[in-house]
Amino acid sequence: PNLTQEAGPQKIIDEVHRCGGIAILAHPAWSLNTAQQAAALSGVDATEIFNSVSDEGESSRPYSGDFVDTACQGLFYPLVADDDTHMYNCDETKAWIMLEAKITDSDEALLQAIKEEKFYATQGPEIHIRRNGDEITVLSPVSRISFFSNAVWAPERGHRGTGLTKAVCHVQPWEKFIRAEVTDEQGRKAWSKVIRLY
Repeated sequence: PNLTQEAGPQKIIDEVHRCGGIAILAHPAWSLNTAQQAAALSGVDATEIFNSVSDEGESSRPYSGDFVDTACQGLFYPLVADDDTHMYNCDETKAWIMLEAKITDSDEALLQAIKEEKFYATQGPEIHIRRNGDEITVLSPVSRISFFSNAVWAPERGHRGTGLTKAVCHVQPWEKFIRAEVTDEQGRKAWSKVIRLY
């Protein structure tokens, strides 16, 4: 039987965990999920910030940054990017996670590294983010580095330039989280983890 037809989202999350898996909230923008709906669920391990198949065919909602930023008012999900390939018609090999792991690691070690959020989401560019007090630094050889938070506006959030490799912003007292997004010369993006600020 099809579990999705017999059970709601919470039962599916629980079953994923019972089987030793990681429960990922898939394509929230494409599904028009709200932060309120997500808050009602227990045990979501991560969410997609980008899903390539959600930009194929009749779809046009591959990017879920708005959902992530709204949900981060209280939910801090690790961010994954992937293909969720259904058609193999230009939707494959467009997004993935770069995992801090060895090629010889076991499946269990790889799952543990994901659970420990030792990765970033990408379409190709590298992104490395670090915090030192109220200073957030992103290192990435790209043409645009953007910082996102619960602030509608804050200084030092948009950095652009040819050959850009580093950007810094300073946390404001009212901010609850911060994350970064980079774009390379080909328009490909990468997304950092979400850093909780309180």
